Amino acid sequence: MSGYPTIPCTACSYCMPCPYGVNIPGNFAYYNDAVNKKLLPLPDKSSKDYEKRLAEFRKGYKKAIDKKAWAAQCMDCEECLKKCPQQIRIPNQMERIVELL
Repeated sequence: MSGYPTIPCTACSYCMPCPYGVNIPGNFAYYNDAVNKKLLPLPDKSSKDYEKRLAEFRKGYKKAIDKKAWAAQCMDCEECLKKCPQQIRIPNQMERIVELL
């Protein structure tokens, strides 16, 4: 699981609103919860349960996050960067989530 470190978001919402409608804290919360519960597939795509775990992650994501607020809506405008007290590279982290989806 070391291939999937959590994102240090405290859900302060200072980054919000996103001009493109991304629910930044919600996306990070879902991702972090999946990491902490070991629900993400291992980074090794050849592992026997990779596809099953990935499908479960995607299914849960679609239930947890409104489609209009998905990570894929991030346009890397960087408006959120100057607002984040944790100095999270938010667009980079959104891209990590998109790669799983």
